Amino acid sequence: MKPALVSGLLALAALAAASPATAQQSYQQQIRAQLARHSARILELGYVADREPVYGALNDDDSDQKAVTLQAGGRYVIIGVCDEDCSDVDLRLYAPSGAKIIEDIETDDYPTLQFTAPAAGTFRLSVEMATCRQNPCYWGVQVYAR
Repeated sequence: MKPALVSGLLALAALAAASPATAQQSYQQQIRAQLARHSARILELGYVADREPVYGALNDDDSDQKAVTLQAGGRYVIIGVCDEDCSDVDLRLYAPSGAKIIEDIETDDYPTLQFTAPAAGTFRLSVEMATCRQNPCYWGVQVYAR
């Protein structure tokens, strides 16, 4: 093979291998931008980010569970967002006892949970991808406290 052809094929192979990582990076940028946009109103209410955001990817109609440690009597807001391929993501929060505390299952891509923690402990946050047009859809969640 000619050196130019070999170089071209190697460049195409490298580009193909990098595409999933590049796409994921683009989706993460979308999620970070959406979290920042939806956080503005939460920050105005005197809440501050309580921890680093959590990110993930889900297929249509799938869900993921995340552990969230909260303090009794603490006032919290948890917001979720999803990428441009998603039009509906839902959040549900369960107490350490397993009882459902609050949910946002509206047909939108920015669910918000605002509540006072009834107990201290490890709560279970369920992120549910209700409508994803192209699998997987990427999502992000941020916890705020006041």
